Amino acid sequence: MRFLSLLVLAYTAFAAPTPSAEQRDLEAREASVAWAPSFKNYNDWNCKSTDKPPVVLLHGLTARSTVNWIKIGSALAADGYCVFTPQYATKLLVFFGFDSINTGSREVADFVQRVLQSTGASQVNIGGHSLGTITAAHYMKFNGGAPFVKHFVGFAGVYKGTTLWGINNFVTKIPFVNALVRSVCQSCTELVTPSDFLSNLNNGPLAMPGVDYTNIATRTDELVIPPSSGHIEEPGVTNIWLQDKCPTDLSEHILLAVDPNVLQIIRWAFAGKPGPWPTGCSLTGAFP
Repeated sequence: MRFLSLLVLAYTAFAAPTPSAEQRDLEAREASVAWAPSFKNYNDWNCKSTDKPPVVLLHGLTARSTVNWIKIGSALAADGYCVFTPQYATKLLVFFGFDSINTGSREVADFVQRVLQSTGASQVNIGGHSLGTITAAHYMKFNGGAPFVKHFVGFAGVYKGTTLWGINNFVTKIPFVNALVRSVCQSCTELVTPSDFLSNLNNGPLAMPGVDYTNIATRTDELVIPPSSGHIEEPGVTNIWLQDKCPTDLSEHILLAVDPNVLQIIRWAFAGKPGPWPTGCSLTGAFP
C-alpha cells in the first residue's frame, strides 16, 4: 500500500448508431463520479473538425480526466480544437487508470474511432500525461492507432518504466507483493521495471511511421526514475528536456499538467512545429 500511495501522486467505445455495451459502460463510469467537475468545452459530440484535427487527451494514473486537463484542455479548446478526454482503464468507478494498460489501450482505440466519426475528421492529435503516454504508445503500436494519429505529444512519459526509487525491487521480486499490488492496480505492476508489458512494448521500434512524436521530460520528475524514460530515442522523434527550453522551470511530474511552458510546446507541436521551439518562457513554470 505504501507503493500505491506513492503512485497516487503520479498521476470508449465506437459510437455506432446503437452504442456498444462497452460504450454504455464507459459513459456510466463517467457519469458515476458526481464530485468531478465537468466542462462544456470537453467531449462536445456536436463539435465538428474544420482545419484542425480533434484532440484526444489521455490522463495520468489516478487522475480524473477533466481535472488532469483542466488547464491544457481548456486552452486547446479556446484555440479552436474539438477536445475530448476519455476516462479509461478505470476499476470500481473511481480507480482511474488502475486496470491493465492493454485494456486502456483498447478503450482508447474505440474512443478515437468515436471521435473521428463524430467530428468527421480522418485523424486526431493525442496528448498524454504519464500513464497516458504509454497507453497512447501501446495504442499506436499494437491496436492499429498509428494511421489515425497526426501529432502525438507526451510529457512525464514512462515508456521504459520507472524504478520508483527502488520500490520496483519489492514489486517485481517478491511474488506476494506483486500479486497484492496487481490485484488492486494492474497498471502499477506494468509500469515498474522490469515487467513483461514493458519488454513487449519496447521490443522493436516504439515510434510508428506516419505519426509526428514529441516528448517533454523534466529533470525534476520524482516519480519517473530515470526521467529519461520519458524520451523515445528513435529517428524522427522530438525529445525535449523542459529545462533546456526554460532553465528556471522546476515543475515536477504532476505540475507539468498545468505548466504554461508545456502548453506552449504542445501548441507548437500540434500546429506542425512551425519553426524552432516557441520563444519565451514563464520563468517558474507551474509555480506561482
